[in-house]
Amino acid sequence: AWARLAELVPGHHRVVGDDLDDYAAALDLVAAGTGVLPLPQLLARTVRRDDVAFVPLVVPGELRLSFGLAWSRERATPELLALVQAVQDALWTR
Repeated sequence: AWARLAELVPGHHRVVGDDLDDYAAALDLVAAGTGVLPLPQLLARTVRRDDVAFVPLVVPGELRLSFGLAWSRERATPELLALVQAVQDALWTR
């Protein structure tokens, strides 16, 4: 999912963890403000956290896999919100 998002969103991307198999730990990193995390929609629907926002991302006409971005609500900077908007715009214009 990261490679797909990197193609859609221009700019530099720093990978904090490229092989995460522990979503709870990954969401802790997101809540700490280290960045965003693509995760399966089923997990986003199952896990409820007040310190992390979940936004669905759907690429029309592609595989029927849904992912979302998660980030810390307390650390929602204008730059982060611009990234979220850019990802949403890129996905909706494809």
